[in-house]
Amino acid sequence: EPARGDAMESCIPATIWQEVYARLLLEEEFEGQPCLTLSPAHPYAGTLYRVVLLLQFLYPAVLAATRSELAFRVRRAGTESSELHVHLCGALKALAFRDAKVSQRQAPLRAKVVTKLFPYQAEAVQRL
Repeated sequence: EPARGDAMESCIPATIWQEVYARLLLEEEFEGQPCLTLSPAHPYAGTLYRVVLLLQFLYPAVLAATRSELAFRVRRAGTESSELHVHLCGALKALAFRDAKVSQRQAPLRAKVVTKLFPYQAEAVQRL
């Protein structure tokens, strides 16, 4: 199972892991490539940056530096990077929701979108 040991016991709040996990899933485009991008205006920008630098060190086949300090190219193609990308996503998901309790819903949540989604929005919905 991914994300065992020290990372699960770290004092990094789950909200930080959730933010990194969401940014990995919702890849933004930078220089025509899918990237995990950070915002300097985010309240936890420094912490997020340090966490992503650590992940880049641990997963160099998946996250690569770009010309921007706040964008990291996401590589999913290729045998090694594909397997590591899946592992990274699984580890981040486990860290992001380590304190979440599974709740039983009585009825399914019903929501209706009244406007047509742009293609990139529909893709983001599918990834989340």
